[in-house]
Amino acid sequence: MFRMPENLLNEIKKVIPTKKYSTGRPQKNIDFILHGIFYVIRNGNRWSDLPDCYGPKSTVHGRFMQLVRLGIF
Repeated sequence: MFRMPENLLNEIKKVIPTKKYSTGRPQKNIDFILHGIFYVIRNGNRWSDLPDCYGPKSTVHGRFMQLVRLGIF
């Protein structure tokens, strides 16, 4: 499993918006999501090849697309 340095992970989490509403599904652990995003970027894999240890592929990809729309990536 690819792991980012904790200090880098904490810096990235500072700019990622959190969910403001208490209704709906709770958000997945952002640590696993970020590790999954950087795993795909670093290795050049397709989203469908993302290992299960990072969570559902569609969740990781959806969160990545949300971060792209916000200008973080």
